[in-house]
Amino acid sequence: MKKILKSKPALIAIAVCVLLLGIGGASGSDNQELKDQLTQATEQLNASSSQNDELSQQIQDLTSTVDELTEKNEQLQDDLDSANAQIAELSSLENQQSVIDDLNSQIQELNEQAAEKESEIADLQTQLNTAKASSVKNSSSSTSSEKSSSSSSTAVSSSATVQESAPSTSYTVYITKTGEKYHRDGCRYLKKSQIAIDKDDAVAQGYTPCSVCNP
Repeated sequence: MKKILKSKPALIAIAVCVLLLGIGGASGSDNQELKDQLTQATEQLNASSSQNDELSQQIQDLTSTVDELTEKNEQLQDDLDSANAQIAELSSLENQQSVIDDLNSQIQELNEQAAEKESEIADLQTQLNTAKASSVKNSSSSTSSEKSSSSSSTAVSSSATVQESAPSTSYTVYITKTGEKYHRDGCRYLKKSQIAIDKDDAVAQGYTPCSVCNP
């Protein structure tokens, strides 16, 4: 377009030169006609120059606009790259959160399994304490029977006399499934789950009186 704008005024200038040459060799009427043509050509040249200036200004403005748009496009591209980077980072965080959720689920499952094992252990401990109490009670009964059968009637009579004169220190106490203390009947620390046992047997098993039942 710039070449066209430059060539058009040049053509008009050449035409003006030709007209000037024609004026020099023309007659009076022809000379006036050539002058009119020269005037017209000059006006066209001026108009063309003005149009050329306007077009040049338009081209300059458009070029400036293109440069601004190009700069904005580059800025938008930078913003787009930054947004894509943030999206990638968020995606990575979501993946990490998924791993954390899986680990929390595994921890919860392990806690549930541990609670089940603790319950099983408590049941086994209860069974063990019951078995110990039965064993000690049977052992105590067997020992008493052996002593009774081997004693003479005189010793039995003497023992009965002593027992009548002195009150017995053994009585029924209660133990719990998991506790280490024995309790008397009516003790406020005695739980609902209680096992009746002879006090001597309880002492033999390692039970001690609670703070309330301790004489």
